[in-house]
Amino acid sequence: MKSILFVINTFSDIGGHYYSLVTTATALSMQYRVYIVNVGEKPAPIISNTDIPHSYVYSDLKNQGSVTRQITRIVKSQHAEVIHAFDQVSYFLSFFTAWRCGIPLVATKCGGPVSPNYPYINNIVVFTKEDQTFFNSKLNCNESQIALIPNRVIPFQQDKDRIDSLRKVCNIEDKRVILRIGRIDPFYYETSKQSINLAKALHELDPSFVLLIVGNVVDNETLGKMRQDAYGCDFIYFVTDRKFTLDAKQLIDIAEIVVGTGRGFMEACSLGKTMMAPNKGNLYPTMMTDDIFDEVFYYNFSERYKGRDYSPTEIIEMINHSKGESLSWFDHYFSSSKIEPLYSSFYDNLKPTKYYKIFKDIVKPLLSGWYHTIKLRNR
Repeated sequence: MKSILFVINTFSDIGGHYYSLVTTATALSMQYRVYIVNVGEKPAPIISNTDIPHSYVYSDLKNQGSVTRQITRIVKSQHAEVIHAFDQVSYFLSFFTAWRCGIPLVATKCGGPVSPNYPYINNIVVFTKEDQTFFNSKLNCNESQIALIPNRVIPFQQDKDRIDSLRKVCNIEDKRVILRIGRIDPFYYETSKQSINLAKALHELDPSFVLLIVGNVVDNETLGKMRQDAYGCDFIYFVTDRKFTLDAKQLIDIAEIVVGTGRGFMEACSLGKTMMAPNKGNLYPTMMTDDIFDEVFYYNFSERYKGRDYSPTEIIEMINHSKGESLSWFDHYFSSSKIEPLYSSFYDNLKPTKYYKIFKDIVKPLLSGWYHTIKLRNR
C-alpha cells in the first residue's frame, strides 16, 4: 500500500481548500496510507478535527530550516513514498525535504485565479479545465503529467437544530430563502453584491423571497460595503455568528436557491438545490442550467465566468420550473465515490521529479507565494 504525505499551509485557517484536502485524503484512505502535515502559525480546526492521521508544524515563514527538518522526520517515520503539496506555499516548504529524501513531489492547484508565476512541476492535479489549459500552455510544463480531477464532496448531514434556530433568529419560517455561503472578504464581494441585487429584485416581485449571507468576517470594510448595498432591506440577513458559520454547509437545507462558488456550489448540488453562480460584470448571478454548465464549470463556478444577464421575471420563471438538475451534476462530476480511480492512475504514472528544474524555477514563484501568503495574513 503506497504511502502519501499531504502538506498544506494554514497561515489563514479558513478556506474551502482545507475541506478539499480532508475530502481527498478520506476518499484515498481505503487504498493508500495517508497522512496530513499542517504547516503554519496555527493549526486549522478542519484538519485538527479529522480522523485522518495528521501533525502540525509551526512556521512563521522565517524558520524554513526547522520546517524542513520536521517534515523530513515525518516523511521518514511514515515511510512516505510521495509528498503531495496542496498549495503553492506548501510546495516550496516541501521542496527541500523531497529533494533530500529522493521521493516524488507533486502538487494540487486548487481554485482561484491562475498565477503566472507557478513553478515547474512534473506532476500536478488541477481542479478546473481553466487551469488544465493554462498548464498545458506553459513551456516549462510541457513534459509534466497534468491531471484534471475536479474538487469532490463527501455526502454530509444537515443540522436540523441549527437550521430551525436560524429560521427563528431571522423569523423566516415561511419564506423562500436565497442562500450565499462564503467568507466575507474582497475576493467574494462581487458575488455577494450580485446576491443582494438578486434578492432586491425578486423580493419586489414576490415578497416571500429573503436572502441569507452566511460567512466568517475576514475583512470588516467589505462587510460594511455589503451592509450599505443592503441598506433598508429588512429581508437581507448577514449571519456571521460562529454558531452558524462553522461548517455552514450543514445549513444548506434552509434554502430553496443557493448562489454558490467553487466547493460551496458542489456541496449545494449534493442536496439538489436550485443553483446560481457569479456572472462577471452583470447585475445578477447566472441561473444554472444544463446548457451552460460546462462553460461555468470551466471557471470552477467563480467570478471569472461571464454570461448573459437575465431579467428578474425570467429568473423567477426559471426558478419555478427548475427540475433539480444539480443532483445529476453532483452524481456525475462531484461525488467523492469516483475519486479513487482517478488518483490511482495519477500516482501510478508519476514522472520522475527533476529537482534541478524546480530549483532553477523556484526564486520568482517563491517570492510570489510568500507575497500571496503575507497578504492573506495582513487582511
